[in-house]
Amino acid sequence: MIWNASGQGEVASAGFAGEDKIAHFFVFGLLATLVIRTGFASGRAWAAVLLVSLYGAVDELHQSLTPGRFLTLRDWLA
Repeated sequence: MIWNASGQGEVASAGFAGEDKIAHFFVFGLLATLVIRTGFASGRAWAAVLLVSLYGAVDELHQSLTPGRFLTLRDWLA
């Protein structure tokens, strides 16, 4: 779902400042939680955060290849 959304030229927006950072925080936080709970990171939160952060960096790169979308460090940090 994340990968497909990053490949879209336009995404739905509620229209307030910082909404995309909040969305990044919750979506990738949920992904990290799922990584831990599935046993992939064996209960190690730091491993889940590292894996999801790496995925987020690759996703930002993927997003930058989509017309009208940009790679931003702030999105990755969120």
